[in-house]
Amino acid sequence: MDKQQARAAAKCVEHAPGTWINPSSGRTLSESALMARLAHSQVVLLGETHLDPAVHRWQHSVVTALYERRPDMVMGFEMFPRRVQGALDEW
Repeated sequence: MDKQQARAAAKCVEHAPGTWINPSSGRTLSESALMARLAHSQVVLLGETHLDPAVHRWQHSVVTALYERRPDMVMGFEMFPRRVQGALDEW
């Protein structure tokens, strides 16, 4: 990690949970503008902590925002067991 990246990472700690930060600049991003941009991306990866319900709510919020903007997008989730595929297909 170079000095600029280290400074940007340190700035992330200064913001409230749920704040979107550009890691290159450390600037706060508007959620609506970011979701519009992500909806046109080829791939969006969302990290997670498996046992943290707050992270799961965040993921749900992001997926919902992306789906509202691009309902034809294909989504893949590694955390769901195959037995729930029918429910995911219906969604």
